[in-house]
Amino acid sequence: TVIDRLDWTASGVNLTGTTGYVTVDKFAFNHCAIALGLVTTTSKGYGLTNSTVAGAGTSVLSGQPTHGLNVAGSNFLNCAGTSYVFDIPATANYNTDQVAWSVTNSKIWGASVGGVRVPAFVGSPAVTITGNDASGNTGIGFDIQSPCAFRNNTANNNGAPGVNFQSMADMVAYNVTARGNTT
Repeated sequence: TVIDRLDWTASGVNLTGTTGYVTVDKFAFNHCAIALGLVTTTSKGYGLTNSTVAGAGTSVLSGQPTHGLNVAGSNFLNCAGTSYVFDIPATANYNTDQVAWSVTNSKIWGASVGGVRVPAFVGSPAVTITGNDASGNTGIGFDIQSPCAFRNNTANNNGAPGVNFQSMADMVAYNVTARGNTT
């Protein structure tokens, strides 16, 4: 399903009143101010899979959900945001719901902000950031401040550090590539 708003002023899809787990699969959002409008506090989680967002003018999501979000096999090209395309909230809801954030096998290319941020003190279950490419962004490719499953990620040619690990202990990352980033 292709949703092309053409003007960067209207939203793609608004999921209002949702309280369960909602998956948006195989959508292409083009030229939307906000690609996906979410109920960030009451829904038990979201999935955004096998989709493409090209040129989100304001942000990819209307807000960062405080319950789990699974982003898988999706592409985010030339998107905007507040500070990161995906800025994962620190909340105890993940432990309550047993649904954590997961960003896997996705590309975040050419964003006017950073790619993915895992803030300090994210509760269990752990966030998964695996098999992604955050390259050519203005901000940090991956800003990792809490232990998480961080494997097989690439961050090249960002306008800030490609990968920033800070304020944590007991974390292991595997197969991480970062080249040509500004420090």
